[in-house]
Formats: sequence, C-alpha cells, structure tokens
Amino acid sequence: MTPDPQSPTRRPSARETWVAALVCILVTGAAFLLKQSPRPPFADEFAYLAHGYSLFAHGVFGYLVDPAIAPQSEMFFLPLYPAFLSLLMSLDQTFASSVQCILSNMNTDGPLHADPGCAPQYGLAIPVQVLLAGLTLFFVWGTARRLSGSAKVAALAAILALLTKSYIHYANQFLTEVLTLPLAAALGWAMIAAWQDRSLKAAALSGLLFGLVTLNRAGWSYAVLVIAPVFLWMGIRLWRERGPRAFLPAVMFLGVSAAVVAPWLARNAALFDKPALTSGYDDMILVQRLSYNRMTPDELAASFVYWLPDFGDALAAKLFPKESYARLDFGEPGGFYSGALETYKAEVDAKRGAQPRFAYLIEHELLGNLGKHVAVTFAMVWRGMFVGKVWGLVAWAMFLPLLVWAAVRGWGALVVLALPPVFLLGLNAFVSVSIPRYNLALIPVLSFSAAHVLSLGAAWARARWRGARA
Repeated sequence: MTPDPQSPTRRPSARETWVAALVCILVTGAAFLLKQSPRPPFADEFAYLAHGYSLFAHGVFGYLVDPAIAPQSEMFFLPLYPAFLSLLMSLDQTFASSVQCILSNMNTDGPLHADPGCAPQYGLAIPVQVLLAGLTLFFVWGTARRLSGSAKVAALAAILALLTKSYIHYANQFLTEVLTLPLAAALGWAMIAAWQDRSLKAAALSGLLFGLVTLNRAGWSYAVLVIAPVFLWMGIRLWRERGPRAFLPAVMFLGVSAAVVAPWLARNAALFDKPALTSGYDDMILVQRLSYNRMTPDELAASFVYWLPDFGDALAAKLFPKESYARLDFGEPGGFYSGALETYKAEVDAKRGAQPRFAYLIEHELLGNLGKHVAVTFAMVWRGMFVGKVWGLVAWAMFLPLLVWAAVRGWGALVVLALPPVFLLGLNAFVSVSIPRYNLALIPVLSFSAAHVLSLGAAWARARWRGARA
C-alpha cells in the first residue's frame, strides 16, 4: 500500500502533544469565562435533564415528569448523554439539587422555561463540559497536525475552530452536542490514524468512538455507510502486502462498534420487542422535513438567499416579495416549521388511514414526490452547511476546492476526514429540517482546510515578495 502523497512523515513529540492539549483546554476555559455565564435550561434541555435525573434518582431510563415518581421506561431518546448527566449528578449533589428544582418547577415561567427561582447552580457539570470542549479543540489540533505535519497549520486550525464559538456555546447547554462534538472530532482523528498508519489499534478506537457517538445521536449510525467502505478499501489496498489480514482493521472497526451498541439494542428488544436505537423519532423528524416540500418555485429560489448566514434574511427582503420568504422563517406562525407543519401533519393523518405514518410518508410523500424532495434537499443542504455562520461561508469557499484537489491528487486522508460529516450533511438535509447545529462535526475538516489554504497562500505571498525584492 503506497502512502498518501500528501501524508507527512513527521509526527509530533509527546511533549508537543501534551503542551497542545493543555493550551487547548486553558484557552477554551478562558474563552468560556469571557463569553458565557450561567443560564436556565430551555426547550430540549429539559428532556435530557429529565432522563439524566430519572437514571440518577430512580435507575430508570424514561421521561421523568415528577422528580419524586419513577417514570416508565422508554426508547425515544438515546442513552449516552443522559447517562453522562446522571454520572455528574451522582458526583455532585449541587448539580443534582439544581436539576431537581428545575424539573419540579418546569414550565412555571412559561412553556419550556424553568421557574426563575431555581438558580442555575450546576456545580461540577459546566466545568466538565468545558473540559470536553477543550478536548474537542485538541482533537482539531491533532487532526490538522497529522494531516499537515505542520505545528503552525495545526495551531491555526485550532484557533479557527475556536472562532466559531460553537464549542464554548454548547459547553454551556445541556444538549447532546456536549458529547457529539468531542466524539466526532476524536473519530475523525482516529480514522486518519488508521488510514495513515494501517493501525489495528486505531481501527478499534474508531469503532469504539463510532459506537459511542451512535448511542448519542441516532443519525450517526448511518455514517457506517461511508466509514465501513473506508476500512474495506484500506483492506483492498493492503491485500498484496498482507493477504487476508488486510481486512482485520475493517473487522475490528465493525466488531467493536457493534459491541458498543449491542447492549442498548438488547435492552430495547427485551423491554419493547424492538431491537432498534430509537422508536417514535423517525416519523416526527420526517414530517418536519417533508413540510418544506410544499415550497413554491419562488420560495425555493428565495431560500438560497434567505438562508445565507447572518445577512441572508435582510438581503432576501430586498430581492424578493415577502410571500417568497416568509414561510422560511422558523418563527413564522404560518411557516413550514410551525403553523404549516401542523396543517401538513393533520392532512397526512387524514389521508393515511390505517397505514403507519412513517410508512405513508416514505411511500407517498417522499418516493411519490421524489423530484421535488431532491430539489428541496439542495436548499436544506444550503441551510445546514454554514456552521459558525459567516465563518462557515468563508471556510466552505476554501474547503471545496481543496477537497476536489485532494480527490484528484490522491490525498486520501483528507477525503477520509471529510466523508462522515459531509455525508451526514446530505442525510440531514434529506430527512430533517437541517439546521447548522446538526452539522457541527464539519468544524474540524473546515478548520483544517481553511488553515491549510491560508498557509499555502501565505507561502505564495512570501515567495512573490522575495522574488520582487531579488
């Protein structure tokens, strides 16, 4: 197996790695202290806190309504982040007491709000989440260091990732991104290590991380469709050198990831006769996405302007009549996400008869209207791709040409890093409302690409300047 033509041969020393980890954690902590402050939970955060407290107080995984009463077991949510919260509660009574107060007074200050009398005293929880954010930044550094061989490019990639503000933002919330971001960043690093070093240990680590991120966000399970082929292709390339042993990394990846997920599937099979990750989630997400297929041609055209980050809505107001973009607004009462969604859901339920909603949606609303669905999917990709707002817009302008160049020149490691988050960007656009929050796993590859292109640009500028002086 010939190495990637762009793969560096020099690896960072242990000292450089430890210093980078410490700096990433300290800088993330400082940025958090400057930009974030304690806040009450909102919306989806209640559900994760409720599941975590249920595990902590009652040993039951379910949606807790009254902290004093054990809920029924359910499989709508995935277990990893609630289990993480439960562990923090068991380690810190301050956090547990604060969550108990919040859940006891849920919605008393309005829907999806906690009673302001419950002070957000989270004790150990937020510092641990900030630590995880710092480790995420470290994996961005490590990935860029492996891809480029340059300490400067790696440092710039980490700085660019921090500038998105996403890592410190979600460290201050109780959402699955707290674990998805470090797990996804670590998975990208491990896959590159497996690709470059032909390492069985890195393949096993990739399987462990993939299994864990799947137990945190169900959508990640579909990334096996692009990750498994990476390991299979690696085996094909190594066949002449290693024979059947060439496929051991693929077997290791699949075996370890299956072992991580299997206990949760077994639990759901035993309790609900459903050996699945979740239940009841699919049709809820899909009906939200299919509501957007009601876009008119004018709305579809306007969406590519309206969903530009930061300035898109103002620009659309100048270029289009209001009826061409009003329903694209999340907060619009008659928009695709709110009022029109409820109308659409009622129409679907009236038409489907005895057919399960999910089956009806797939057969009639998706496959039966596939051309329109694909067209709208491009708009949904556009909405979801700009992580970090304008930061994402600029980063994509550097990432796409670099990705094409990498594919042509055989820089497999960059393609390997890009495959899972880019695939999930398309999948999210195909089956969900596709907001940037769902695609934050793009940050490592976008940060590296921007840092690499900027480094090349700086080298070119220096060469031109020296040539002009000569």
